[in-house]
Amino acid sequence: VISILSNIVVLGIFIKYKELRTPTNAVIINLALTDIGVSSIGYPMSAASDLHGSWRFGYTGCQVYAGLNIFFGMVSIGLLTVVAMDRYLTICCPDMSVIMILMFLLAWSPYSIVCLWACFGDPKKIPPSMAIIAPLFAKSSTFYNPCIYVAANKKFRKAMFAMFKCRPHQAMPETSSVPMNMPQSPVTPGRI
Repeated sequence: VISILSNIVVLGIFIKYKELRTPTNAVIINLALTDIGVSSIGYPMSAASDLHGSWRFGYTGCQVYAGLNIFFGMVSIGLLTVVAMDRYLTICCPDMSVIMILMFLLAWSPYSIVCLWACFGDPKKIPPSMAIIAPLFAKSSTFYNPCIYVAANKKFRKAMFAMFKCRPHQAMPETSSVPMNMPQSPVTPGRI
């Protein structure tokens, strides 16, 4: 629920503040959509089955669950790669997107280990707690991303606070076209 709500807030901010609709931020919008997909499909089906002790949604449910989670996961990986490349090309070194990628790797690594263990080892030796916790922990990455947007992007932070203070729609004070939080030169116009 927290992941779905926080990503809906991200989408709401982009809808309300046109200044944030940049090509770079379009990637963030799509990442929020994939996070909502994982949160609304992955969590409920997985949690319900874990609580029941076995898969609750039959063969078709399993295929839908697996297909959508793979789709959303692969799209997220691709989008994070685009964000990292954009950040690198924009400021010639990695930034705050490194944190996003590291958090994604941290969240999904235990799940990857369990999957590799199941494919190449003896799946019966996977501890039940690890089989349950690893996928849930992996899907928690859908919550980290909105938190990272707020921490990494000054304009996004201002828009979020303005939105929650219920201020009337107004332009953001900073109208720079510099993507995300790239430092700007203090040179004033006319002194170049």
